[in-house]
Amino acid sequence: MNTKSTFSKQQEVLARRKAQIEKELVAAPPWQLTGEVVANQRPQDSLLDEFVEFQTVNRVVPTITEETRIQIEDLIKSRIQENLFDNVVRKTIKQSAIQTHLQQVSTKKSEIGLGEIYTQQYEEQALGVKKEDPLEAEHLALVGQWQRISSKLDALSHQQYTPHISMPKDSAAVLNVAALTEEATPLFISTSSRLTPKEIKKPENKPKSRKTKKESFAKNKIIKDHSISTGVSREREKQMKNTAASGEKIDEEEINKDTTKMTKQLQEQSLINKKGINTPRQREEESKRMALIELQKMSGKNVTVTGDGVNQNQQQNQQQNQMKKKKRKRDEEAEIVRKADRDGKQMMEKMKSSAQFFRQMENSAQKAINEGDNLDMKQGKGIKRIRRSESSDALHFKL
Repeated sequence: MNTKSTFSKQQEVLARRKAQIEKELVAAPPWQLTGEVVANQRPQDSLLDEFVEFQTVNRVVPTITEETRIQIEDLIKSRIQENLFDNVVRKTIKQSAIQTHLQQVSTKKSEIGLGEIYTQQYEEQALGVKKEDPLEAEHLALVGQWQRISSKLDALSHQQYTPHISMPKDSAAVLNVAALTEEATPLFISTSSRLTPKEIKKPENKPKSRKTKKESFAKNKIIKDHSISTGVSREREKQMKNTAASGEKIDEEEINKDTTKMTKQLQEQSLINKKGINTPRQREEESKRMALIELQKMSGKNVTVTGDGVNQNQQQNQQQNQMKKKKRKRDEEAEIVRKADRDGKQMMEKMKSSAQFFRQMENSAQKAINEGDNLDMKQGKGIKRIRRSESSDALHFKL
């Protein structure tokens, strides 16, 4: 038993529907859709099965029944009894008022032959040749006048300056003169005659570059850490210079005195609090370690602490390495800030130099244009002199 899927059944239904639609489209349309149909073009009594409804221009004549007749008679009687004779009087149109519009027929004999008339009609219909309009010349003249008037109005309304050319009457016309090419209403303007936006209107209050809170905080922290580290190292150099050079032992009292200053500076850097040192004893030990680290930097020797302190060279070395890494990181951040400032200054200098270069190019182009104008004017004057000399030579020859 062959069972078909739902998809195959749907496809069969669609195929049958498509075949039916194609058959209806290819077949001849029914007589209802063929337009005007006479009796012999449709089956017999087929119109009785159709519901025919159509519209006409004329009004439908009302069917007069006995009731309508009685209503009309009653209305006439009532108006006679009430003496109501105010119906609208029909107006009669006089025959003299009717104007007959007859086509004007020319009785003048044609000056062109019948063959020429046929050729003109053929050219207009078949070849598409336009008939000569006697008013076309007048239209062209009016268009030219309007163009001249509009150009003068445009020249008065804009700010383009056009110099007046004064040419003597006896001089010959010289072509390709730069002054003659200037237009009252120019379509294109050179960049040399334009102003930059900054030259047109300079900004009154230049907005300062705003930095975010994170950027300003990071920059201030880098500068502060760098200044503290350099100040501490200089002070330690001055204080421990003699002791480090002699290589003598350092007492605890001297270390304690020096550590009091170091703890204040380290508290500003928030190094002690970050390490979780809260008790006074821990703070004292930490300050001693930091002082020993500074002494090792200056003298290059290993220093031990007597009393409660134990030999902590390994811890000191670790702390020293951490301090070096932090200092190196701060120096790198400060170098990045300085490099960004240098790059910004270099970029501003490049922009200034490029602006000066473009101004020089514009000035040189304007100078070249002026030189070309002067050269053209000189050439025109030379041609005038040559023609005057030729005319004087001819006059001398005649004499």
